[in-house]
Amino acid sequence: IERGVGGPVDKLPYTATGKVVKGFQRGSELGIRTANLSGPEIDKIFKVLPSGVYYGYVYVDEEKYEMAMSIGDNPVFQNNHWTLEVNILQQIEIDLYDRILKITITGWIREQSHFGKNIEILIREINKDIEFAKSKLKE
Repeated sequence: IERGVGGPVDKLPYTATGKVVKGFQRGSELGIRTANLSGPEIDKIFKVLPSGVYYGYVYVDEEKYEMAMSIGDNPVFQNNHWTLEVNILQQIEIDLYDRILKITITGWIREQSHFGKNIEILIREINKDIEFAKSKLKE
């Protein structure tokens, strides 16, 4: 998978806020915790940005953290609607449910993929996405 090539760079950076809502709990099951965001500004992102994996920053109570995030229908799991899932790259021990988070999407990682519906490949590729995001956010 080629990372950082293409994508909607002409639409970035993109900033929005959303409320953390309960998702499918798959991130926890995979060992990669995510915060699922919802709200009118998040619904607008779905119309502006293509599905894919991005990186940028998330603000929790005015604290800035690095993030990788997924926008789309999670083809491995065949969701029937789009979601926006934020993976905060630093370890934080804060209950995020029902909080309003601000995100600033600054870069593109890759398109979504179904990875042959193979969970092990999905986890490996998500970890590669995280490392890519960390390296780009240090530039």
